[in-house]
Amino acid sequence: MHAISRVVDRQFVLGDAEKEVFCDLMRTLAEFSGLEIVTYVVMDNHFHILLQVPKKTELSDHELLRRLSLVWDKGQVGEVRQRLERFKAY
Repeated sequence: MHAISRVVDRQFVLGDAEKEVFCDLMRTLAEFSGLEIVTYVVMDNHFHILLQVPKKTELSDHELLRRLSLVWDKGQVGEVRQRLERFKAY
């Protein structure tokens, strides 16, 4: 899959620092969602990402919690862990 996005009014707003933050977020969200980044380019006013989308698979509770820990704090992940344990007890 090819993803592209442009900045509003084609303004040149992505400097080196913004590109670094973007790339870190892109990698984190790709890992969270299970996507593989094949290649990408980030320019001053837009980006392109070539992604490999995996086949649908079931996530284990462990993998779900691991992925959530990439984007949520420990408290939120802990709450989900507790809810899963309560659900399994029924």
